[in-house]
Amino acid sequence: MPPWLSTILPSLFVAVCTAVVTVRLSLHRFYTEWWWERKADAYSRIVEALHCAMEYWSEQSHESMTQQQIPEEREKRLSEDYDRASRELNKATGIGAFIISDEVADALAKLQNRRRLDPKDCPWFEICNDEFGAYKKTLAEVKKLARKELKGKDK
Repeated sequence: MPPWLSTILPSLFVAVCTAVVTVRLSLHRFYTEWWWERKADAYSRIVEALHCAMEYWSEQSHESMTQQQIPEEREKRLSEDYDRASRELNKATGIGAFIISDEVADALAKLQNRRRLDPKDCPWFEICNDEFGAYKKTLAEVKKLARKELKGKDK
């Protein structure tokens, strides 16, 4: 074996090993960050949907208690936002723990499967307050769980 080959082979071996390890670490980081971004986006949509639902029920409760009619344009926007939020929450609940944690999926399922007040037995403002409270409780739980899951993974 020529003497120059014995100096090149170890350097070449180290270079190839370094390249393989660097590529593997880079791919791992890419996938980790990609999943983190997907989770952060899913949690953002869920939090926004819960907030929209809370806003809807808050306005309904206020209208019922004060007898002040919500302007038609605002009522239309609130209803559209609430419908969109309901679809988003249904989708998140249906997808379940594919992207979001099991705990958040359970909190959303509990929200959807909760016992609701019967309009025949309760005044409208009580129903509105109960709905608002259910969404508010779920929002607090989801925010706490999402913060815990996403903490420290944005680096």
